[in-house]
Amino acid sequence: MICYEYPLVSICCVAFNHEKYIEEAIQGFLNQKVDFLCEILIHDDASTDHTANIIRKYQNEYPEIIKPIYQQENQYSQGRKVSSILFHEAKGKYIAWCEGDDYWTNPNKLQKQVDFLEKNPNYDLCLHNILWVWEDENRQPEGREKNPKDTYTLEAHLNPDERATVGHTSTAVFKRYLVKNLPKWFYDSVYEDVPLFAYIGGFGLTKYINEVMAVHRIHKDSLSSREKSLDFYINKLRMYTAIDHHYKKKYHHLLKNKISDYYEKVIFRYRDDLPKTQLISLFIKAILNNPSLSNPIIQAVNQKIASKLSFTK
Repeated sequence: MICYEYPLVSICCVAFNHEKYIEEAIQGFLNQKVDFLCEILIHDDASTDHTANIIRKYQNEYPEIIKPIYQQENQYSQGRKVSSILFHEAKGKYIAWCEGDDYWTNPNKLQKQVDFLEKNPNYDLCLHNILWVWEDENRQPEGREKNPKDTYTLEAHLNPDERATVGHTSTAVFKRYLVKNLPKWFYDSVYEDVPLFAYIGGFGLTKYINEVMAVHRIHKDSLSSREKSLDFYINKLRMYTAIDHHYKKKYHHLLKNKISDYYEKVIFRYRDDLPKTQLISLFIKAILNNPSLSNPIIQAVNQKIASKLSFTK
């Protein structure tokens, strides 16, 4: 791999307490066989294990390629979006994303994705299939997508059926100029993939390569495995509501059921933890968001009314 002052691709990696994984991630970057210039940006968010030491070892070996950012204080815990720090530092025309506990398995991954984006300017994002590996469960690894499409539009990113997103973050290559002025709801979200794809998807098409070229680890410390709290569900609710407003409710028909689901989780799971005024406000907003029988809030109310009516007979 070669690097120069103006790389075509900036590989961006976020790491925190990934001493078990980060070396495999870095090796996956270095193993890429490409005919273009690139850089590797790794953000260590004040790890308390040996993650930073491992990054420094590779920085010393590849000082012109690997450009780390070492934090003294954890930025994520302060509500700062770590990806935005990397996006700001990146110099490439394209950004390739990978979490520090995931890794790339195909040395031709970047070349395939960049070649496609260079030849098809109406596409802004390129994704590919990924192998899911459960570290803490006795479960066989499996490919993420079973029957993916070749091309996706914004509608698919807003309503990806049973998945939270179309594709996975650690497979993404996208045009850097698109993330220069990300909206506030991206920075406010606890997740990277949903708001990122929902925003980028509004500019152009998404290419999907149905080939497993990376591994996503699911372990007890990963975000997807953490216990969900009231704040988590409120954050998701606000994110999807903000996305709905961002597109001026043009795609409300795709988002309303998802928004209703999060209203339902907040109102019914945490009703004893919320002030009555906030609970009433959420209830009204839930009805206004989706005033149809498909709304789980309305269904729950109808069931309570029906049970009371049957009891009085």
